[in-house]
Amino acid sequence: MRESLIALCLLLLISGTAFAENPIELTVDTGNVRGSFDYYLYWPGSSQLLSKVSGPQSQRMTVVSAKLNLDRQEYITLQYGTTGNGVKGRGDDSDWTNQGSSAKTYYGTADYVGKQEFYNVDFGKKLSSGPNQTSRVFWGWSKHKTTNGISNVVYSLVGGQNVGSISQPDNGSYLNGEMDGFHVGLGYDFKPADKLTLSLEAKAAYLRMRAYGHWANHSPAWNWVDSGRTWGRTLSTSLRYDFDKQTNITLSYRYFRAKGTGMNESLDTGTGVSYLPGQVDLRYTQRSYFFGLSHTF
Repeated sequence: MRESLIALCLLLLISGTAFAENPIELTVDTGNVRGSFDYYLYWPGSSQLLSKVSGPQSQRMTVVSAKLNLDRQEYITLQYGTTGNGVKGRGDDSDWTNQGSSAKTYYGTADYVGKQEFYNVDFGKKLSSGPNQTSRVFWGWSKHKTTNGISNVVYSLVGGQNVGSISQPDNGSYLNGEMDGFHVGLGYDFKPADKLTLSLEAKAAYLRMRAYGHWANHSPAWNWVDSGRTWGRTLSTSLRYDFDKQTNITLSYRYFRAKGTGMNESLDTGTGVSYLPGQVDLRYTQRSYFFGLSHTF
């Protein structure tokens, strides 16, 4: 699907002369992303947790967007957002390996290092339009990715015993995630003043959700993959100020959440592949605040 997005971008560039009468609006947004990527494993047939890994997702993100108005009613929007590789915050690993007991048997913390990305394609159509307000529907495809290398691991609880602060070497543990699928949404634009526009958007996506990783901080080390289908939702709002018909600035907020329950898990400890019968849940959340600058060519 990433190749399809690249191909669509090239198609728009090659066909630029065909859309010469339709300006392209380019936007660059930058801001802070706060959130988490969490893994929950439950005991078979129980709501009791067996293991939980929680990784913060606090970084600075840049988003580049291109909007092409096909006519007065329809448009296409392409978006790409990315953070740099960096420390996302300090997360934790907890285990409850005595079934029926709520006491933790393992607990440690670690730095999460990596990046976040998303790709988005929207095809939109106006539903209604007036002098001060517009409603629209849009549909398309999106993908979110997160990489999380785990370093500076310190365990304070091992086998149910308090051990102080035991540092472990950086031995290649990681937990990565991918979410992609098709979505549909509604948007509403309102002009409270001549140069101001308030926009609201809500969309729902049917996603293929996948997490995969390597854990080498317990013995024996293991690799695992979790996969399944789930729904994701995005809510966003923005306030735009128009300097003129070509240039504007925007302040915006975006919330994204995907929660996958009952994921299928495969686990490889080096002695073959076994399947855990317990339920696995995955949760990925982003809360983003952006400042953007747009120009129409």
